[in-house]
Amino acid sequence: MALSITHTPVYCTDLDEALAFYTQRLGFEVHDDVPMGPEMRWLTVHAPGDTHDLLLAAVDHHIPPADRQAMREIVAKGDLAIFIQVDDLDKTFELLRAAGTEILQEPIDQPYGVRDAAVRDPSGNHLRLSQPLPTKGLRFRSPPRLVRSRSRARHPVIVCGRAERNPEALRPPAR
Repeated sequence: MALSITHTPVYCTDLDEALAFYTQRLGFEVHDDVPMGPEMRWLTVHAPGDTHDLLLAAVDHHIPPADRQAMREIVAKGDLAIFIQVDDLDKTFELLRAAGTEILQEPIDQPYGVRDAAVRDPSGNHLRLSQPLPTKGLRFRSPPRLVRSRSRARHPVIVCGRAERNPEALRPPAR
């Protein structure tokens, strides 16, 4: 059975403001913008060439009335993170900063192989922008693999990413 994820909801407090942000500032393209009655709208965007859509979902239209205030608060606090990979993080970040986007974290190289930064969209959603770091000839294994430990430990050693380039990381601690 083939499975794929087609849509990820991004809850918004103002659809037109969200649409402008995701298309004009981040470069997403409108996939669908379909009125669904007097109040609701099916609005999706995607990165050029990508088939996975972000559904820009209005809190006031997609959430039951009893839960709307709670959802507005969750969105405003940035509790629902959205992860977006870009081809030039520093350039994208500076363009967003120049446009007045709220900054949560400056670009930084992370130990798990990406350079990332964090900003907020107009509704308050926390966006994690990332760019893979060059591996400089290192091989990162995905998913992690099990290896035999040199000790008689009962627990396997899980190797992922950076541990493979440091054989010392695989040796058990001296007793």
